[in-house]
Amino acid sequence: MVLNRIQAQIDENPHEPIALAGKKALSLNYDIFLDREEGALSGRDIEDIHRMRVSTRRIRALLKNMKDIYGRQRVKSFRKEFGRTADLLGKLRDIDTFVLFLEEYCPQLSKSVQPAVLELIEERLLVREQERLHLNEEFSQDWYKSLKNNFEDFLHHHTDEDLQSPAASSSAPFLIEKCLNKILAQNHSALKADQEKLHKLRIQFKQLRYLCESLAFCYGDEINPVIQEFIAIQDSLGAMQDFHRDIHFLKTNRKDILAGVQKNKAKSSLNELIDHFEQSLEKERKKFHKKWKIFCKNERRKSLLTLIRNGVLSERETKAPNPP
Repeated sequence: MVLNRIQAQIDENPHEPIALAGKKALSLNYDIFLDREEGALSGRDIEDIHRMRVSTRRIRALLKNMKDIYGRQRVKSFRKEFGRTADLLGKLRDIDTFVLFLEEYCPQLSKSVQPAVLELIEERLLVREQERLHLNEEFSQDWYKSLKNNFEDFLHHHTDEDLQSPAASSSAPFLIEKCLNKILAQNHSALKADQEKLHKLRIQFKQLRYLCESLAFCYGDEINPVIQEFIAIQDSLGAMQDFHRDIHFLKTNRKDILAGVQKNKAKSSLNELIDHFEQSLEKERKKFHKKWKIFCKNERRKSLLTLIRNGVLSERETKAPNPP
């Protein structure tokens, strides 16, 4: 789990300036970004694409939540370029997850309709290779090289403002509560939200989760179950988004998918696949509604806010013990 790696590798000090603590978390995720770059470009392991893309999300989320600390204009520029990178990686990742599902689901279909699904897999893999070549081309461009150079300079050079920023322990409650309140404000609307709004809610949960993970060293172990709760809701929203995306793709490209194959068998296979996605989407929506209602209960809201505001470790708890 990335959280364990963050906690293990960052020199945790709740009394350190928040700007420096934030840069440590950003540096760790940037290291993961660089570690996965070669693998993503080669296309040998789909996990490299996934991990590199996740690192861009973490970086962008942390920058957004700390924009007032690092400067809005600088943060805006970095988030834009890392967003461009994430979009390129996302095209590959979406194909990978879709193909994985098709490969898993295909054996469950009757043999007469499997060929159409196998053809769809082959078509998606050809598109994936085109996107991989495009990724290589983009990563060789000046904009990408400048992004890395500028971001590394930002991470390694600390301004007077960075050094004089408030302690992480005093900043953490404010930053986390601000992020949480944006989510809690959607208490009732989320149950009736369309997929686009639910996708935005998922992004907000990711930003909250990543922020909590990066500042977890300011809290005790009680923050970990809270993070797991955020992850569970985020995963549910993510599953809905994936199903919705794949249904849209199948319906939008129905004619192209059916072209050049045995129409009746392919149509039956395609309809069966869409039905399966729609049923799965509805099941996941019910799961989300259940989790969301629990999350938004008044008692739960109060306990979350109490932990965030008062759960930071005191100076006594974070001081190193005197040597014997």
